[in-house]
Amino acid sequence: MVSPGDTFLGDPTGFSGGNHLWIVVAVNKSDMDTSVLAVLVNATTVVPRCDMTCVVNKGDHPFIVHASFIFYQKAAEIPVEDLATLKPQARCSDGLLKRVRQGLHRSPHTKRGLKPKVPQT
Repeated sequence: MVSPGDTFLGDPTGFSGGNHLWIVVAVNKSDMDTSVLAVLVNATTVVPRCDMTCVVNKGDHPFIVHASFIFYQKAAEIPVEDLATLKPQARCSDGLLKRVRQGLHRSPHTKRGLKPKVPQT
């Protein structure tokens, strides 16, 4: 079973074609049917003009080896069964999950429809 704080390596959205760390920030039942959907965000290497709402550093998670930002603009909601194609990683700490969730609500780049689906703590 997938739960908030689980992390995966891969690209569930197909937007980057690369391996990024994806963090599950919420798991919800669909409003349309009986499927279960996960809301995920990914950590990407810090670059000029990136969203600095939530920066993670080496030590925040075993996969993170340098400064990375949470790419809220590419947050996604996908069926949990689609996560089966990704490689599970170490769970993130409760503190990191809280920071990432709070950042999702503060970032001007988060899709509005996702904010109500993710707790702020």
